[in-house]
Amino acid sequence: MFGGLQTARFEDATVLRLPEATPQPKRDTRRQASHSSNRMNPEGKPVRNEILLSIPDEEYDIVGPHLEYLSLPHCLSLHEPNRMVEYAYFPNRGLVSLVVETEDGKTVEVGVVGNEGIAGIPSSVGLKKSPLREVVQIAGDGFRIGVRSLQKYLPSPPELRNVLSRYAVVQGLQIS
Repeated sequence: MFGGLQTARFEDATVLRLPEATPQPKRDTRRQASHSSNRMNPEGKPVRNEILLSIPDEEYDIVGPHLEYLSLPHCLSLHEPNRMVEYAYFPNRGLVSLVVETEDGKTVEVGVVGNEGIAGIPSSVGLKKSPLREVVQIAGDGFRIGVRSLQKYLPSPPELRNVLSRYAVVQGLQIS
C-alpha cells in the first residue's frame, strides 16, 4: 500500500491501483431540451434541427411562424461568397458543405452543417455577406428564415441569440 494506493507487481513492472471508488449515479450532462421532440412548424412539418429544438417554447413561438419548410436537394447552392445572405437555413436532415475558393480558383471544403446547426450563420451576428459558398452535399430538408426576420426577432429571444452566437464561434474556429 502506498499513500492509499495498492500496488501490484507484473513481470518487473509495478502498477498502482486506485482504491475502489463508490459508484456514483450516472448523470446526463448533455443539455436537456425544454420541449418535446415532437415540435412542429405552423404547417405541421416536424422540426429536427437541434438549434430549433434547444430553445424554449416561448422563443420558438416568436421565430416559428417565420420558418419556411423546404426540401434541400443535392447541389442546391444556399449562399455564394460575397453575395447578400437572404436566408438562414436550419437543416433537419442532410448535410451542407461550407466551401472556400482559393486565389487560384480551387475550392476547399472547410466545414459542414447538419441538423445540429445553421447555414448562413454570419446573418445571425449582423453580417450581410458571407465569405463562404454553402452547398447541399447530402439531400435533406429543413427550414429557412429570412435574414430580416431573424435579425428583427433575434434581440428578444435570449436563448436563441446565445445558441447562435456560440455556434458562430465554434464554426469560426473550425474554419480557421
